[in-house]
Amino acid sequence: MKQKFSVSIWVTRRCNFRCTYCYEKSKYGAEDLSYETANRIIDFVKENIKEGQALSVHFHGGEPTLNFEVIKHIVNRFEKEISNEKTFGITTNCSVLDDEMIDYICDHMAKGISLSIDGNKETHELNRKCIVGNVFYEDILKNALRLSEKNDMVRIRMTYTPRTAFHLYENIKYLIELGFSEIVPIADFCSKEWTSEDFDIVEEQFKNIKRYLFENNRKIIDFDELSGEFRGKGICSGGRDHYSVNVNGDIYPCIMVVGDDVHKIGNVFTGLDKEKIEQITKINCSRDKVEACGDCELSRYCESTRCLLVNYALNGDYYKPNLVNCNLMNIKYNLCDFMEYQNDNINEMIL
Repeated sequence: MKQKFSVSIWVTRRCNFRCTYCYEKSKYGAEDLSYETANRIIDFVKENIKEGQALSVHFHGGEPTLNFEVIKHIVNRFEKEISNEKTFGITTNCSVLDDEMIDYICDHMAKGISLSIDGNKETHELNRKCIVGNVFYEDILKNALRLSEKNDMVRIRMTYTPRTAFHLYENIKYLIELGFSEIVPIADFCSKEWTSEDFDIVEEQFKNIKRYLFENNRKIIDFDELSGEFRGKGICSGGRDHYSVNVNGDIYPCIMVVGDDVHKIGNVFTGLDKEKIEQITKINCSRDKVEACGDCELSRYCESTRCLLVNYALNGDYYKPNLVNCNLMNIKYNLCDFMEYQNDNINEMIL
């Protein structure tokens, strides 16, 4: 696999929504990425990317499409000035897209379109509150379907919470039947409200989804909990060949710690802090210190032992695992054998 040079770029701190579960909600503001800082980010990448590395650029916010002209400027310069293999992506709530934006995104970001949609109207609007403009669920869904019609690799990022977990099956079924083939349900890992009973509900919902997919000969791309695949996770490369850049040019090793001065590793105008990067690297390499994970057979496959900066962002401690990750990893393991016996019986009947 070709080595990557990844950069996540915050093009704005503005957002027209206030989602209850958003991990960025304490960092909202009025700042946009300026053309001057955007140009310096491009120069930073050109100065640090190595020959043969594949460039991956993802646009974040706030709602990144609120500063779409700067996004276009960055993409156009990278396409003209960097010969490395490159891909672009964006995460958007679909609320302000027009025909020009949709065409541009599909033409330039074909492999990285991520849409924040939580399911049907009732579920979507429960946690996703619009605060600017008259934005309706029907318009969001219309834009999502237009993107999907032009690009069948569109990814639906569905966030579920303890309040909506009971409706996971019906919401995923709803999105599948609308024609979306890549649906990634993400638990609200910032919430402290999860209980063991909630995760029992999640497991039962996933079983219903797995049964539905089998009985209807359907497939969802990138649904990790149903994949049955366990691959060892390597050391996080944040600060070495992955960077997250804030609207003011400050550089961080991870999207979860953007804005946290403790983890700032430089600025595109002044350069990288090599001593700070070395500290971050040492932390990332100390995964064996994560509490209570040493005896777990799934520890080397789990985000809690790889994403130590995420542990810090959520718990204030690099070595305290996120219990949402732990529970979902166990659910994934339990689901491996679910329906396998039934499938074998069906295969015998067919033979």
